Amino acid sequence: MTQLLDDYGPFSVDACAGPSTAQAKKFYTCYRTFREANVSGKSVWLNVPFRRAGLFLRHYVECKSKAPESTSGVFLVLKWDRTPWWGLTKGMTVVKEFPVGTTGILRSPPVQPDEEWVEMPPLKWPLVVLRDEPVVARQVTPTAELAGLQPTSNKLIRLQAKCRGEVLNVLLDSGASEDYVDPGTVKRLNLAVLSLGDRQVQLGNGALQDCSCVVPSVKYRINKLKDRRPFTVTKLAQDDIVLGKPWLTQFNPDIDWAANTVTV
Repeated sequence: MTQLLDDYGPFSVDACAGPSTAQAKKFYTCYRTFREANVSGKSVWLNVPFRRAGLFLRHYVECKSKAPESTSGVFLVLKWDRTPWWGLTKGMTVVKEFPVGTTGILRSPPVQPDEEWVEMPPLKWPLVVLRDEPVVARQVTPTAELAGLQPTSNKLIRLQAKCRGEVLNVLLDSGASEDYVDPGTVKRLNLAVLSLGDRQVQLGNGALQDCSCVVPSVKYRINKLKDRRPFTVTKLAQDDIVLGKPWLTQFNPDIDWAANTVTV
């Protein structure tokens, strides 16, 4: 960990630590104190409390959305990439990964002054170090795709979702490389967004369209299916959200094109 601190420090804030473990002069001892803090514009170090990872990361992302050009972080977190909160790490870079069984990475601090640090058991899950850079202007590159069928096509699969008390029109699109939400829907639902810098999406007709923002986490329901995931913000033809390859890969639904039904 010393090398990580040298490479990415110094940090202005340690989001969860005690006096003997803090990696910054300013630190917070628990989520209750961290959630009350505004870390916008700060360089944040966080050895994530594993069971509360989503809470810590969500507050960090919300703070960064207010000052994306000057907020950054390094996070030590278990690679629980199937959990709903993992979408909050979208756009972050894995700078180091420790496989299952690795020892000597985590230590618990002494309870009494005369006690020594105790090495924790071997890792039961992979552990990753994530680096979240400040947002900077980047060259515009069409890195995403939104193929989509024409709105008049009878081969479209459309569903309805509920989010924040509203009914949303949903399009399933296997040609979409990401999951998308329309900016009008973002505004209507008052969803927090995070800038990704200059990005574009390539439509099915070859045209380019801006998609420089992301909603880090949206909780919604389709019938009995409850889900939470990030959505890239881009203008959609007539739908509120498009569920693309990330959603289709995760749930691998059974689609009956003849009956126009989807079973998860």
